Amino acid sequence: MGKVRTAATTAVVAAIALTTAPSAMASAGDDAHLVYHFFPSVPAVTSDSVQCPQGERALSGGVDTEGPISITGPLDETGSFSLTTTGDVPRYWYSAATNDGSGFGAEFDAVCSASSDATIQATTFTLSGVAGATATTGCPSGQRVVGGGVGTNGTVNARLLANQPESLPHSQFSQMRDGDVPIDWYAEVENTTAGTRTYEVYALCSPTSKATLQVTPLVIASGDSGQAEADCPGDERALSGGFGGDGVTATASRDRPAIGGSLATVGWFAYLTAPPPNPDRIPYDYAVFALCEGPSSPPAPSTGQRAAALKKCKKKHSKSARRKCRRKANLLPV
Repeated sequence: MGKVRTAATTAVVAAIALTTAPSAMASAGDDAHLVYHFFPSVPAVTSDSVQCPQGERALSGGVDTEGPISITGPLDETGSFSLTTTGDVPRYWYSAATNDGSGFGAEFDAVCSASSDATIQATTFTLSGVAGATATTGCPSGQRVVGGGVGTNGTVNARLLANQPESLPHSQFSQMRDGDVPIDWYAEVENTTAGTRTYEVYALCSPTSKATLQVTPLVIASGDSGQAEADCPGDERALSGGFGGDGVTATASRDRPAIGGSLATVGWFAYLTAPPPNPDRIPYDYAVFALCEGPSSPPAPSTGQRAAALKKCKKKHSKSARRKCRRKANLLPV
């Protein structure tokens, strides 16, 4: 595949970047904000890389579309998975997904920060055809995980089944709690091709971050879909986030930051689908995670503009119109 660049040059791309100067009390990454590309119509297999503004680092990212996510992970300044390795500075965020039908749009996201000092740690593993595996990447001693993801070089043919931080003092999935300290990044990926493929699980590590975990549990019956959002407390910023299950996998069609006023990242959102019944319907335990940092400055007083605009969006007659309306409304001041 070579270098990964913006997909579909004929597509309409909306890219918005907000540069926020850290305050005197700022900590690494608490100026995190969203940069995104939006494509109104994408092919069945779609991908894109979102570049952070000059001098900023990509801490995480994701995609919002209508089909399962394949991979999502950081790229260094080369924009190439084959050249991105341990010690590099993350400058892009790449995501790929498969749409379930034609005519759907897709939003590709990067969470960017001017104050972060995060660098990449990478763990390489190989998968035989039509097989799945898990991998974990940790940080050097004294550093804290602020994000993570999965990458592969060449044509993307995979399904992402878990993509999440792991934490202390609660190392088991079912025990993870708000306020835990993120220590490494865990992912599960399935190779959907017949041939052997090489993948990498990335952890983004910071020596100065004080990020902690927020956890929102989610129960989904087999064959069903569900969604949840993990919100950062107060005016903290979400550096990254993800999803996972307690001994069971899920496919995600939305795994992305939740945004507030001025495109500040304030949490993490995921829309998951549980495995089909086999043969009975079983409730499965999942969770959505956010890694939160801050605060950096006092919250601005509410203007009511965004709430009023979102209320009007509910009156739109079609799903696509409501989605477009909400996207515009979320750009307004709170």
